Amino acid sequence: MHIWIPIYDHSNDLRSEVALLKRFPFSIMVKMESKNLAEPITERMQTYFDINTNNELQIVGKLVKGHSKAGKLSLEDLGNCYISVCTKLGGTYVDSKCRPNEVPSWTLSQIDN
Repeated sequence: MHIWIPIYDHSNDLRSEVALLKRFPFSIMVKMESKNLAEPITERMQTYFDINTNNELQIVGKLVKGHSKAGKLSLEDLGNCYISVCTKLGGTYVDSKCRPNEVPSWTLSQIDN
């Protein structure tokens, strides 16, 4: 599973900006909830910065199948699952404008089979 979060569009110097952003310990947290699960699954994703084909800078989260609780489940196991994501900078949750939060600022979406 991959999650892409666009940061901003069409920068003039993306390579330098990616190099700078890689110095910060950003991570994406994912939470999966479904009636098929006894309790929600919350995990830290492998997180990195990337430039897509439209020259947009984005932060990408990836669950590694062999190392993830959720990666071991099929879409049938998850059922009609709700997925929420939030970002962290080091040990601190941050909102969409990178302001510190004491609690996660979850963004909700849904997996459709």
